Amino acid sequence: MTNESLLSKNKFKLFIFFIYIIIIVLTEKLYHEYLFNKSIEIEKKIYENSSKQTIKFYKIITHFGSKNIIIPIFILIIIFFPINISYTFLSIIILSTYYTNILKLLYGSPRPFWINPSIKKLCDCGFGNPSGHSFAAFSFYLSLWNLIIEIPFFSKKKYFKIIFFIFFIILSFFISISRIYLSIHSFNQIIYGALLGIGLYFYFFHIIQLHKYSGKKFFKYIIGSFESKIHLIKYILYILILFLLYRFKKNNWKKYNYILNNICPQFPDYRKFNKDGLYVGLIIFLLIGAHYGLFFFIYIIQKQKQFNYEEINNWNKGNNIKLLFYKFLIFIPHILPIIIYFIIPNNLSIIIIYSIKVIFSFFITGILAFGLYFYICIQFRIAYKNIYLFNNFNEEEINNNSIQIKVKKENNIFK
Repeated sequence: MTNESLLSKNKFKLFIFFIYIIIIVLTEKLYHEYLFNKSIEIEKKIYENSSKQTIKFYKIITHFGSKNIIIPIFILIIIFFPINISYTFLSIIILSTYYTNILKLLYGSPRPFWINPSIKKLCDCGFGNPSGHSFAAFSFYLSLWNLIIEIPFFSKKKYFKIIFFIFFIILSFFISISRIYLSIHSFNQIIYGALLGIGLYFYFFHIIQLHKYSGKKFFKYIIGSFESKIHLIKYILYILILFLLYRFKKNNWKKYNYILNNICPQFPDYRKFNKDGLYVGLIIFLLIGAHYGLFFFIYIIQKQKQFNYEEINNWNKGNNIKLLFYKFLIFIPHILPIIIYFIIPNNLSIIIIYSIKVIFSFFITGILAFGLYFYICIQFRIAYKNIYLFNNFNEEEINNNSIQIKVKKENNIFK
């Protein structure tokens, strides 16, 4: 397929993507109120009739849409797969969370158990539309499916593609339904989240297709002069939109605050309503840190002539148990700054919570995990051997090979 036909095909896909997003955003208003009210009725019955075993089952299932499961899988992807694939998955995880909280701030829709706290007395705050678990589950697990079926062993067998697809769709569906059983979201919220998650997956794996970029193309995407300006503008807009919505979007939830304070009197202030939307949305700084960590990593590598930077994207090739063990050991210190997020007390001022607990810890972790980590692995030769120029040859062997190639070319002239 020619470059022109590929460009035309991508333009068509982008057009379909925008139409899809417009349709699901507009149609959400049609079913929002009806399904929300219906959810209240249904969730009352669920709570009254569900056994302890059923609730326990859905409590387990719901974790598959949270950081408890997604982050360990993502760490394995960083260690086992090329850099562009790791970056693609990080973008999907972060952006699904970011867009969820932008929309939650925009809609300001309560979660159903706030309307009727007798359903389930859970200490969780923030707005509910769309469901973050549904968004994350469908975007992440469809992306994971796409990654698995492109592994040579599975790509040759069509039935594996179907089996994995059915499995991940069912898993994502049950994660979404678990939010209903636990009275954390309404039907309209999980449907909206699921549809947005499918859209985000389609955008990354079928439109921009970062996971298929060659080393040269991916590095240009990160450090190219024009691309860098676009990324900078994009990140500034991400931050501005988040803060402007937090600051100027007015939502009067006094009656729900009263319910919340009775149920969870010790819950930290920064996790309530608009403040919660800002708090969770600041995860965008993890993606910004990762991007600029990669930027400096690629920049330094290109300055060092001993590396074949076209192959650095495939740093994971030729893995064995010993190398994987070293990579894992080296990776652990690079995510230690995230500990700040967990150790800073919840009773400090909101400024410290936002700036140190979230922004600083996420940004530094992104820089280290996607910058310094890859650089150290490559510098200490814990990577694909073809990254290192003249890896298996001394100077005499290189000269001999050059002479042999020259002789073969001269011989071919007379044939």
